[in-house]
Amino acid sequence: MIPPAGLVLDAAGDVDAVCAALAPQVSVLAVHSNADVDTTLPVLRDLYPERPGLLAGVLAGLEWAAAQGFEQLVTVPADAQVPPDLVARLQDAAAQAGPVPIVASTGAGRVVAIALWPVIRTERIRSALATGQRDASAVIDALGGVELALGDLPPAPEA
Repeated sequence: MIPPAGLVLDAAGDVDAVCAALAPQVSVLAVHSNADVDTTLPVLRDLYPERPGLLAGVLAGLEWAAAQGFEQLVTVPADAQVPPDLVARLQDAAAQAGPVPIVASTGAGRVVAIALWPVIRTERIRSALATGQRDASAVIDALGGVELALGDLPPAPEA
């Protein structure tokens, strides 16, 4: 299985720890931020001036991943603890579920920012944003998304 592209969402300040944990699991890595970020990685900005939330970051990442020739994008928030097998588990779930978003769930519930997104769904996400949809969970459900139980993740690393 080809490792997907990776995107650290809403990056601010020092994102080294989460990037270091995700980098070995993906083929390429970028960060999403509408602010200045101290990184040598590509920085993706929202494509919508009103910055409509998580889905706008996902859309920017999906377009970047598509331009790089990838079929999947893994997203994690900048403050996440990234298990060493996260991407493998997401891809295993995707192999069973098909081209739908695979979203993490923990003991605290659904974590929509930790997900594997099929690039083939880019237009559907763009359409949702264009019609004013901002609820990532609703879009995941509309796309037939599947939850992957990760258990309780440890706290995020200290920056």
